[in-house]
Amino acid sequence: MSGNRSTWRERYWATFSVVVAFLGLLNLNWWISVPLGFACSYVVCVVVVRVQDRNHNRQWRLRPEAAAGLALLIILSFLAGLGTREVVKGYVHLPNLAFFGAETSGGESHTWSDFHNAGGIEGPSIRPNESVIVSCRIQGFTTADGNVWWYRIESPPWNNKYYASADAFYNNGRTSGVLPGTPFVDPTLPSCSSAQEVSATRGDSVTARGASQSDGVPMLHSVAENAGGESHTWSDFHNAGGIGGPSIRPKESVTVSCRIQGFTTADGNVWWYRIESPPWNNKYYASADAFYNDGRTSGGLRGTPFVDPSVAPCV
Repeated sequence: MSGNRSTWRERYWATFSVVVAFLGLLNLNWWISVPLGFACSYVVCVVVVRVQDRNHNRQWRLRPEAAAGLALLIILSFLAGLGTREVVKGYVHLPNLAFFGAETSGGESHTWSDFHNAGGIEGPSIRPNESVIVSCRIQGFTTADGNVWWYRIESPPWNNKYYASADAFYNNGRTSGVLPGTPFVDPTLPSCSSAQEVSATRGDSVTARGASQSDGVPMLHSVAENAGGESHTWSDFHNAGGIGGPSIRPKESVTVSCRIQGFTTADGNVWWYRIESPPWNNKYYASADAFYNDGRTSGGLRGTPFVDPSVAPCV
């Protein structure tokens, strides 16, 4: 009988490890994966395999060291599944069963391949009250209500290739009703971390519609940028105001310490540079769209980026 119980245990925990790892691969929440893993493993080992052991209940009397080993097995199995998902998700589309990351739209939402300017290739629209899986949030084009947050949509048919403005969603767990008074963004979602994207910086505050957003205090790494025309500088990037500093002359090269989002200019740009070179000395900001931002030093600005992504975010 002891041998039978030992065989039952081995089959059970082997099955349990595989089930939990598989659920981790599908990104199901751990607090659902573990109980479901227990249930599925029991069905496989007792009902399907039909291991005969009338006294199998005695197996649950675990010694402390066995319980610790079981806890480690649960953690490692689930992490193995999540890790495998991260490795293969760029090559294979995997279902996402997560109960977190699901957002419901409050109205029709257009999707775009480029969140910087709400442009590029237009994707399928998200229908009103449709729930989708969001992989991450990122700052980009400023919408009419002042929102700068965008979601990368993981659900098919978007498949992480299209973005939707975060203000089109309830962002607070609701699935119906009106949008006014709901947050611009769900702060529980992770920030996008792709090297081609601009992730949210420390100090960004998540606010409700109609409220203001604050940015972090800038610092960090210097990059030389060339102005395409005369650029005015200001001590306050939030409203292009405060104290006016010396203007940057056309074709002048200056050192920029960091970039930050602030006042929206007439062409829709929201990015500002903190100017490190004297006489600005990190006390004044200039709109990033006044610079070439692509290494050029002459020519027209039309068609050049609003901001140089190699400039570090102000933090």
